[in-house]
Amino acid sequence: FWWKCEVFDWTGSKFLDSLWEQPSICQTYFPNEKIPPLFNPKEPENAIDFISNLGEKTGLELKFKTNDKSILGNTHKLAEFIKSNLLSMKIADPNIKSLVYSKISMFFFSMKKPDDAILFLNKSLSITPNNIDALLNKGYILEKSGKYEESNMCYDTVLKIDKSNKLALNNKSSNMNKQG
Repeated sequence: FWWKCEVFDWTGSKFLDSLWEQPSICQTYFPNEKIPPLFNPKEPENAIDFISNLGEKTGLELKFKTNDKSILGNTHKLAEFIKSNLLSMKIADPNIKSLVYSKISMFFFSMKKPDDAILFLNKSLSITPNNIDALLNKGYILEKSGKYEESNMCYDTVLKIDKSNKLALNNKSSNMNKQG
């Protein structure tokens, strides 16, 4: 019987959960692995649990409740419900707010809502403009949306902060290769 090792970081999160939130890392170091989505659009009711777990990781109580089956049964309505609740939340600590917005972006991307993912990343970056994880995620989403120039601008910003960032170098070179 094969036992897999579970690694927890200092926040109590499973390492693999954190790893899958960074698709660029997975692509670079595990190129043959299929990156599972953070959220399964075929099970929209699980999105509320995902948001609650994100809240627990950041020390916030993110509990969005609805009994409206038209929201729970429709991925797009659910995304709008979550988006409006997150944007109207009053979070006192700007760093926590930036973290929540950065983390939630990949959730929206997995819901096939790249514009909303970029919206949350931009809000995060307006608070913490040198957030390398947010910049890498924004570059990745723009890359997957075919916006290579904008994606490269994100990677260039990362490289101004960290000249040897392997993910930014790898992703930018991949973009440039796709552009010919």
